[in-house]
Amino acid sequence: PIKAIYVSTASDGFRDWDLFSRGDLDVIEVPASLQENLLLKDGSLSERWKDRGFQLQKIQRSDLIFVGFQPRHPLLGKKRGLRMALSRSLIGSQVIEKIFSGRAIEAGSPIPPGIPGYRAKRVSGTSQENLAYAQDLLGFNGHALGRDLPEFRFGCLAHPVEQEICKAISVRWGLLGVRTQIVTLSEKER
Repeated sequence: PIKAIYVSTASDGFRDWDLFSRGDLDVIEVPASLQENLLLKDGSLSERWKDRGFQLQKIQRSDLIFVGFQPRHPLLGKKRGLRMALSRSLIGSQVIEKIFSGRAIEAGSPIPPGIPGYRAKRVSGTSQENLAYAQDLLGFNGHALGRDLPEFRFGCLAHPVEQEICKAISVRWGLLGVRTQIVTLSEKER
């Protein structure tokens, strides 16, 4: 008979991993930052971890990640072309490869695949073509190489995946000459 069930929640992927490694958690989501150490290029579990008795189970879940602009922002709310330039510079496939090791699906729309109403909207072009197009849009809107743009702040939770996504966006926008700052928010501040 079961005498007690202990439930613990942890919001930090590294803390989860530490608890899991010690045997204090039975199941975890593999933190993106540890996937290279645990998984082979084909997505299977490395022999080192199999030998230690670990098992890898893959489940599909709906976990939508998106970039949104505040419509009340004094600059972004008024300049559709600027929003388009910043959006076009982002390449979902690069984020999927870098952060999720290729194990995610780019939705291409606000409604993810598998949900009624989904219509794939693909942005064609390579990373360089999209970046060039974004630079042209910035110039057309009076902000070539980020000229006269303020520093944009990203509000991100301390979660490792969210932090990595914010860093990836910051790098892409930096290639356009746009200055950014990542601000870590608590759940309450969000």
